[in-house]
Amino acid sequence: MKFFGCLLIFLLFNVPLPGDIIHVPAKQPTIQAGIDAALTGDTVLVAEGSYYENINFRGKAITVASRFLLDGDTAHIAGTIIDGSRPAHPDSASVVSFVSGEDTTSVLCGFTLTGGAGTISKLQLANAWYDIRAGGGIFCSWAGPYISHNWIFDNHIRGVNEADGAGVYFDAQDSLIHIVLRNNRITQNTLTAKKNTWGAALCLIGNASVSNNLVAYNASHSEGLAGAVVANWSPTYQFRIVLKNNRIRHNAVHARGVASGGGVSISSNMTARVVGNDISFNQVSSESTCMGGGIFVTYCIGNIKIVDNRITYNWAQHKKNAHSRGGGIDVTYNSNQSLTVISGNMIIGNRALIGSAFHNYISKVALRDNIIKDNIDLVWEGIEPKMQQHE
Repeated sequence: MKFFGCLLIFLLFNVPLPGDIIHVPAKQPTIQAGIDAALTGDTVLVAEGSYYENINFRGKAITVASRFLLDGDTAHIAGTIIDGSRPAHPDSASVVSFVSGEDTTSVLCGFTLTGGAGTISKLQLANAWYDIRAGGGIFCSWAGPYISHNWIFDNHIRGVNEADGAGVYFDAQDSLIHIVLRNNRITQNTLTAKKNTWGAALCLIGNASVSNNLVAYNASHSEGLAGAVVANWSPTYQFRIVLKNNRIRHNAVHARGVASGGGVSISSNMTARVVGNDISFNQVSSESTCMGGGIFVTYCIGNIKIVDNRITYNWAQHKKNAHSRGGGIDVTYNSNQSLTVISGNMIIGNRALIGSAFHNYISKVALRDNIIKDNIDLVWEGIEPKMQQHE
């Protein structure tokens, strides 16, 4: 993080960048060739154009950036495209990979990342291991880079049993690793799986700082799912997640089974601060049970703070004989050690069968100083689905 702060100083005061600058394609023909040639502290500076590559930072503390880094012109972001749709190995089809212990001195800045189909990996949940495909745009495993001012767009993971993080997948499983995601646009990414999907935009398993991002129009389809931003569990460590000043809007999750967290889902060994976000127009729907159109918090051990957010017009949408609850926020099955503080939020215009603004089940919650109005409990509107009769 300190390294990127120095880069901003160089940008603002027109001081030459530290280390060597490796120009692509003028000095090296591809971005990966530039990375391979770089040493610690170097900058791989990429000219505008379309690059059909799947790049790997290879553990290097370097900056890989478009010319946005030099002049702050956002046109360079749209004009400098890394397209991962032609991978050399189909099992490694993420656009960008961090898999060699990179930290926040490894910086990715100023690109459009598209065409990624994810990387085959394994994920440990509780005491079991799962085969997954993850990280369409960016795949981080045991690494925590600095990701800034990128457009992570139109990446799709499909046709597998478990799919995670179509935009960004981050699995640290180490309390010392930390990822930073700032000022990115993460839009129109999708997950489609036979069993479960987690985080059409972001799947975060580790310490993460996520701020000033646009997360919009991402979608998931599977048997059971959560999205668009998922802070998931670790069997060993308690992680800290900060979601601050993001716009999380118009995301959708659709499941045949249980579905949760249309905008944000936080679970298990997590301490979280959700502050100053716009979480609006997200939808979760299911043929079974759906919970938390805007935010879903479950099985958490640490304290959760949901403060000063705009949580509006989210929908936990039931289908047929399904059940829905917590159109704005749903808090379920948290530990007795955990307190969820919901304070200073605008919770307006959300919809669910019950608990359209807020629903709590077997959890400790403190509600104070919120503006709660115009939420619609559909059961009281007389349009609830017909429930099956059981003998």
